[in-house]
Amino acid sequence: MLKKKDTQRLLKIIFNKQLGRENNLDLNNTILNHPLRNQAVAQLVFIDGVYAPEFSKSANLVGLAIVADWKTALLDYAHLIPDSVEEVEEGFFCYLTEKAQVSQLVHFLFICTENAVARNRSLKFNNLIIAKLSSNAKIFVEYLGFGEKQYELNSTSKIYLENNAQVSYYNLQNNNLNSIYKATLEVKQSAASKFSNNHFVFGSALAEENLNIKLQGEGALCNLYSLSLVNGKRDSKWALEIEHLVPKAESHTLHKSIITDQAHAGFRGKIKIAPQAQQSIAHLKNHNLLLSDDASVDSAPELEIYADDVKCTHGSTVGCLDEKSLFYLRARGIPDKTAKEMLLQAFMQEMLDKIENETLREYVGDCIIRNT
Repeated sequence: MLKKKDTQRLLKIIFNKQLGRENNLDLNNTILNHPLRNQAVAQLVFIDGVYAPEFSKSANLVGLAIVADWKTALLDYAHLIPDSVEEVEEGFFCYLTEKAQVSQLVHFLFICTENAVARNRSLKFNNLIIAKLSSNAKIFVEYLGFGEKQYELNSTSKIYLENNAQVSYYNLQNNNLNSIYKATLEVKQSAASKFSNNHFVFGSALAEENLNIKLQGEGALCNLYSLSLVNGKRDSKWALEIEHLVPKAESHTLHKSIITDQAHAGFRGKIKIAPQAQQSIAHLKNHNLLLSDDASVDSAPELEIYADDVKCTHGSTVGCLDEKSLFYLRARGIPDKTAKEMLLQAFMQEMLDKIENETLREYVGDCIIRNT
């Protein structure tokens, strides 16, 4: 939960247009003192597109294989990697054997510095996660950027879940505020699998997130929760498509944005229910909070249903801090500033509460108000 002092700092950041981050980078401090360094069972670090084993923390767990070198992955695990994975750049391959149980976080940390700009490196990552029958893992992928120079980062992540597999996938995008970030996430789920994604977007001048989920097995469950904070003249775009291809699959999506200054946020979400996907359950919601007159948002949730026995809903809200709620709080002697803090905290807290891991939940909360 966000502490009161942290919420006050956040309100100051948003209304005083001070959102930013430190330009000076101490790799040793950033990595070795990372709050999740000891929490994670493994931490793989990539610096400016290159795997950094000297900063990484490996794990020897039965049922878990992690490869940060795609040449090695294609040699040792060629029989497991789909043909669609071609011309890979940097990134990781994570493989869970049947019934593997990884209860602690596996942390992938991608750090981008101004050195990447100086060397004119192309920052492209391909990440692949395969969860075999009845396996279970919690994976945290973090993009952290420093400096003020613009760089472009492209990321493609593919996650395949076999029957009864469970993957909790946490994603934090905290690039520098002049960067361009384009990410694609593709997920394919088999019968009775469960995929959960908690996604937070705090950085980049232009951030584009594209998600495509295919529910291919009966009883598959997909939960998507995401929060974007957008200020200055930044632009955050979110595109989502969930395909229900079989009966009795279920999806729940909630995306929230807080937009201020002259920033813009866009949300385009579609749920498609195939004719054979009877008894599907799908809920799609997008809530947006505008904190300035010049902030703007486009929201277009959509249902495309070809089956007649389904439970589906979709909705979108766009508004400012609720005046009735502010009046209610003021009437009970709560100062105006504190009342705004409480409403803003409530809007975000719902998303933080979706994170089951306490240490990670606190870390994401701190990232909201960090580097001011």
